[in-house]
Amino acid sequence: MLGAVCLLVLLGYAYGCGQPAVPPQLSSRVVGGEDAVAHSWPWQISLQYSRSGSWHHTCGGTLIAPQWVLTAAHCISSSMTYRVVLGKQD
Repeated sequence: MLGAVCLLVLLGYAYGCGQPAVPPQLSSRVVGGEDAVAHSWPWQISLQYSRSGSWHHTCGGTLIAPQWVLTAAHCISSSMTYRVVLGKQD
């Protein structure tokens, strides 16, 4: 019984996880798109690399814990210097 209660509590907390603060206008087409409302996707990051003294966006990623980002393996090269930018709009 205690296990079932714990499971229900966990599911209740998980239900709101990953919900954007401002719901997007969804459609079946991406063509044209629309700008995201600032801070509506707080877990979205920009992975940037340094070249010639400036930073350039290379890939997106997801903040999965305070010190952990999940991104695609092809976005990373051991010869590059990277930074993670969070909470920026453009």
